[in-house]
Amino acid sequence: MADGGGLCLLVAPSGAKLWVWRYRFNGAEKNMHFGEYPRITLKDARELHFAARKLLGTGINPVADRKAEVETKQMAVEAEQRQADNSFEKIAHEWWSWWSVGKSPRHAETVLRRLETDVFPAYGHKPIDMVTVTNIRKLMLAVAGRGARDVAKRIHEMSGQIFRYAIANEIATLMSTAQS
Repeated sequence: MADGGGLCLLVAPSGAKLWVWRYRFNGAEKNMHFGEYPRITLKDARELHFAARKLLGTGINPVADRKAEVETKQMAVEAEQRQADNSFEKIAHEWWSWWSVGKSPRHAETVLRRLETDVFPAYGHKPIDMVTVTNIRKLMLAVAGRGARDVAKRIHEMSGQIFRYAIANEIATLMSTAQS
């Protein structure tokens, strides 16, 4: 069923309905799908069609542009996942699991509680390569400022141990930890 300007509603023998735009780019016939009816209404299909025709008018293939956009979004999602996989908090939990073996349960829980209370809120969300000396120093000064100088010292020691663990396990590099 044609709507105009190459936009049509294809009806499959199964009854499924799909909005398709038939157009030419560099002399070759192309098809661009906009989605299934009724999820995509006629109004929505016309708006998508108009935007795609506008893009074609500038000399850009709308299907190739859509693919590039999807790939860019996918790369951003993958980069975000890599950052989450290498967050200071995740690496600290790995370190703690390795470090706590053979330690008294009370001491191990105290160390984890210090991380959860002070360190993770300050820079746990950052990729380990993005945690700087300045981040650690600011946290130490804030903790010492509330009268917990011993805890500040222990946070410094734990952060160093976590970085050394990350370097030894090739999660971080020595160069990344030298940033300030």
